[in-house]
This record gives sequence, C-alpha cells and structure tokens, in this order.
Amino acid sequence: MLVLVALVSGFGLGCARLKLAPRYLSRCPAEGPEVTSDLGIRPISLDLAAYYAEITRYADRFDVVELAQIPDPTAAAAAPAEYPILVLRTRDRGAAKRMLIVAGIHGNEAAGLLAVPRILDLLAERRPAHAGWAVTILTPANPVGVAHGSRYNAEGCDINRDFQDSQTLEARVLQDLIVSERPDLIVSLHEGAQDGFMLVVTSMGSEESGRAVVEAVLEREIPVSDTHFLGFALGTLGLSKEGRFYDWLKTVSHHYTLGLYASRRGIGTYTTESDWAALDLEQRVRPHVIAVETLLARVPRDADADGP
Repeated sequence: MLVLVALVSGFGLGCARLKLAPRYLSRCPAEGPEVTSDLGIRPISLDLAAYYAEITRYADRFDVVELAQIPDPTAAAAAPAEYPILVLRTRDRGAAKRMLIVAGIHGNEAAGLLAVPRILDLLAERRPAHAGWAVTILTPANPVGVAHGSRYNAEGCDINRDFQDSQTLEARVLQDLIVSERPDLIVSLHEGAQDGFMLVVTSMGSEESGRAVVEAVLEREIPVSDTHFLGFALGTLGLSKEGRFYDWLKTVSHHYTLGLYASRRGIGTYTTESDWAALDLEQRVRPHVIAVETLLARVPRDADADGP
C-alpha cells in the first residue's frame, strides 16, 4: 500500500509540474494537432518533407514500404496534405531475433526522429555483433503531429493512449505491424521532462539489458537522470524497470500505452527518454542511437531474459 501511495503521489506531482494533470491520461484531450511547446520542451525545428527525402534515400540498403497515408484536415482546401507512415527493414529477415524501433509517436519529440538516420547508418555497417537481429523501423508514427510540432494527431488524440480501443489509424497501423512482424523487443524513441536521459523497461523486458543501456550512455558522458519524468526518484540511476504492478496500474487508470499493449503480447519495450529541455542537441539525439546500438550488441537470447 505504501508503494502505491508513493507512486500515485509522485505521479500526481510530476503531472502537475508538467501541466499535464488534466490531460495526461486522456486519449483525445485536444481539438486537433495543437502545438504543445508550453510543457517545458525546447522545440526542435524539423522539416518533414526533407525528413522523408532523407529517409527514402536509404532504399538502396533497406526495404522501404509506405504503410499508410495520414490526412491533415487542417491543411488548406486548395492544398490538401497527406503524410505517409514509413517502415524500413533490414534485409536479413532470417535472423534469430527481431527488433522493432518506433519513432515519432509524439510529434513534438523530434530527437527520436533525428536519431533514425543515425540508426540506419549504424545498421548499414552490418557489424558482426548485430548479425543476430532483423530490424524494422517505423517512422514517423504520428506524421501530422510532427508536421505541427504537436504531441497529438489530427484528431487531437495521444496515440500512446490508444492501444486498447485503437480508434486512431496510427495506433491500428502500429498494432498491425507488431502482429505481422512478431518482434522480440520494441524500442520506442521519446523525450521527457526529466533532467537527463532515462530508460523505461516494461515488465517483459530485461533489466540487465536496461542497465547496459544506461551504462553505455554514461560512458559517453551524457547526463542521466535520477528522477522519473513524473517526478519520483528512480531506484536505479537512469532506469525505470516496470513490473506487473505497473501493468495493472496502467490498466486501471486507462493508460493504454504501446508498452502495455506489447507486454500483453509477451514483448518487452525499451522506451528511451532524452531530456527535452537540453540545450545540447547531441544530448537529446545521441542517447537513442546508443540505446539501439547497445541492445543490438546484447546476446539475442538476453533481450527478453526477464520474461516468463
């Protein structure tokens, strides 16, 4: 009971600090893709058209597929806009383990998107330590949100609260991809209000692998947080390891995240959270690449070592 009280207290304080208390658990709290730069985040300028052009240039080394076109109802009638959700796959599909990387669920957390080309460069090197993995990258998961610098999609929904009813097209696209790809683990690239990098490992993920990621980030002299973005202290520097209790708490609070959806399917999720207020862009982008690199270098069977 004391653990529950402490957790709920930290949750409430953290949300209040972020001005998210009325909205944080809501699936569709906005009127549309509202700009959400007032939550402590330092916006990163990202030209979406240029981003698509950069990503598609990797088609000579990766299989690139368009999964869906997401319409932007706020675009001018004379110039209607639709934005694709892209998937890139390594071509070693017979590898022992499968990793799915998701970037841009929250459109205002651009550091994860900027990390994708670096991750593709890393994968293109075909390092022997990575040979056990077939990797799939979905980007951007919320393209209308990215276009508007918004946490929300065109309908004002937080996609990362929609993995139960799946009313948003973006959530359905990602769920269908998980069903078809059957990943052994998922890496979801985010940013948060904590002071430094943090990694969240869900109940089906490996705490040992999580610790390895945090250690690798520290070795690169990138600041790591000792508190969760919700405000409570972390038991392990830079690492939040969620257990079944967290799954239950998310369920009863209708906090239907990608991580909870994956846990229910026996898949561990590693959510990278760089510091969205950092002045140094490298401190925001590089940790995501380090996390993927570290997880790829792990012995494949260790990736879900804490599972049942």
